[in-house]
Amino acid sequence: MNNWKDVEEIKRVKYRYLRSIDMGDIKALEDIFASKASCAFYGGSYTHVYNTREDMFAFLRSSFHNKSLSRHTCHHPEIDMINESQAKGSWYLEDYFENHIHGVIVQGTALYDDRYVKEGGQWKIAHTGYKRIFEQISPLPKNVQITAHYLGEHAPDPQ
Repeated sequence: MNNWKDVEEIKRVKYRYLRSIDMGDIKALEDIFASKASCAFYGGSYTHVYNTREDMFAFLRSSFHNKSLSRHTCHHPEIDMINESQAKGSWYLEDYFENHIHGVIVQGTALYDDRYVKEGGQWKIAHTGYKRIFEQISPLPKNVQITAHYLGEHAPDPQ
């Protein structure tokens, strides 16, 4: 069973997720996630697993703040329909994250493993998470000149 319209809508949800993460747009993320959402991120230097929507959003708010920069891109989607209201997907992630509080850059690749549900006629992310393929951490150079910083202008202070 593969409804290509549903597959395209699911891809758009994932793209909105990535854009919202990089812009620190928690309100947009709230609309993207299902009512019973969860996440699990397994990096080389961290593990973040949240089984409730509230805990997941607390983590996202504390991660994407005005003292950080991020870039998340996903490609090579593999979306499989389970039934008319459930699907699963795999994505290849490339990301870059600067934490100006800790003075580090984290970058690498990972494989996302997502589950999607249709709620109120809209596709939502029920679960998202990844396992790293590789992760690199390096110190933030002291002489970096940031000439544009959306999170710096629009995101809240770290909590």
